[in-house]
Amino acid sequence: TNQVRIKHGSAPVVENEALDRGAAVRAKEIYTKFSHERPNGEDSSTAYYEAGAGNIEGENIASTLSGAKRAVDLWEHSSGHLVALIDKDATHIGVGYYRGYYVQQFAKNPDEKYTLTVYGNGGVFPSKGGVEKFEISVPARADVKLSTIDIPEKEGCSFIGWTEFHENPYFEGGLRDLDDIKNGGAVHIFENRKIKANWSDSSDSSN
Repeated sequence: TNQVRIKHGSAPVVENEALDRGAAVRAKEIYTKFSHERPNGEDSSTAYYEAGAGNIEGENIASTLSGAKRAVDLWEHSSGHLVALIDKDATHIGVGYYRGYYVQQFAKNPDEKYTLTVYGNGGVFPSKGGVEKFEISVPARADVKLSTIDIPEKEGCSFIGWTEFHENPYFEGGLRDLDDIKNGGAVHIFENRKIKANWSDSSDSSN
């Protein structure tokens, strides 16, 4: 791979453990579904984010019984695959193989992480020992599904969703309600981000 990159004027890439873990998963997945869409319907990039890698770029996949060199040859002589292969922004690579199926995934600084800070906004998180806030370290440019975030509790109130906010300057986004959470809503982590719980008074009622 690096020989091809150098030939086309791109810098060599360095193998990365987290990318390798994701590529190993993807190699088995493309054995059953040869696509950049995963068997669960998600984009291939999610396999690498789940493995702890961030800043995911292009993925190349190939099927050949003639070895890894043949896989690289196939990619080099396919214009679409060559774009990913010689991507000048890429700094690292992960590789995977399973029963004649090859994967290479490129990334720019895959070890970069950002922090999602989750605030109870007057509530506490029993699952976290009763703290009022906690932090999640997230691979850069990954999505955090709202359904995976622990729900706080507040006496006399019902949790109704999350709101993203910034402090300098202050900005508050729209409510990510329970339907959004249930239907796969997510926070895209391209920088350090903050969300807070929203509440309704449990005593409120309508007749």
